Amino acid sequence: MNVVPTWDLLITTTFVIVVAYSAIIGRNSTMKVVFSTYVGAFCADAIGNLLYRLGYTSGASIGSFLFNGPEAVVLLKIVVMVVIIVAMMLRGTFSVEMGESGTVVDTLALLLLGVLSAGLIVTIILIFISGGAFLTSGSIGVTDLAVNIYNSSQLAQLIINNSSFLIALPGLAFILMSWVTE
Repeated sequence: MNVVPTWDLLITTTFVIVVAYSAIIGRNSTMKVVFSTYVGAFCADAIGNLLYRLGYTSGASIGSFLFNGPEAVVLLKIVVMVVIIVAMMLRGTFSVEMGESGTVVDTLALLLLGVLSAGLIVTIILIFISGGAFLTSGSIGVTDLAVNIYNSSQLAQLIINNSSFLIALPGLAFILMSWVTE
């Protein structure tokens, strides 16, 4: 069997891994991942934008040392986001306690949250890769990698075109689930 690596395959594999991980850690921890992802995304965006601006507007050697173009900023943002998510999951002093009854509905809710969590993480990474930013002063412009991914992946096109919806949905799902669970 000859499997050709594509962006669609990478995105699908990432989704499957995050959903499987969500099933392992449970609903409460999956919601903790969602909250950590929101915090990590905004912190990473701000830190990356700040370093990018400092490096390229000051004319100092920090720009050539830390960054070799917009792709380096993208990588920095993704790494910072992942580090923040892991740090908050391991050492965060907050918890999520949603009632669970052990029914089929709970299992379906867990799978739904896993899919929403995966969608959130992949969407944020694609936004960073595309050169976009959540903070208005942080856009670095469209990267060559983003153009390549967008043109070669229908799944990436779908995610990028619906990114606002995919970012809002996990938070809205949590609010709804909070109303209907104990």
